[in-house]
Amino acid sequence: MGKKNFKRQLKAWSTLVKSMKTGEKNGVKVGAVLVGGPKSWWDFIWCKVGWQHHCNIKAVSGLTSDADWLAKKIEGLKYPSSTFALAAGISTATNLLSTGRSHAQSVVIALSDGRPLSPWNVRW
Repeated sequence: MGKKNFKRQLKAWSTLVKSMKTGEKNGVKVGAVLVGGPKSWWDFIWCKVGWQHHCNIKAVSGLTSDADWLAKKIEGLKYPSSTFALAAGISTATNLLSTGRSHAQSVVIALSDGRPLSPWNVRW
């Protein structure tokens, strides 16, 4: 994808977040996860066995109703310059969702420029 297109994706995500009707009681709460991937073979092995800090995944924000704040955080993210560990990213997003309202519908949206590092782990 490259840094130039990454910045375009960040702008798209920021715009999507700002367009959501957020609110503490009846509005949407939104969080963000930046998904990179292992930068070396050893990082891949450690990531695969569950050592998340080797996966190059960053929880940008937990669930929040402050869309403008989150949009600014998203726009300031740095390009991860690595592989794409989508399964680890979805796992991190699932952990964020567990802090949400139990009665609310949960959705995870992923935008990618390529194949996940481990396609088998992200199949339904």
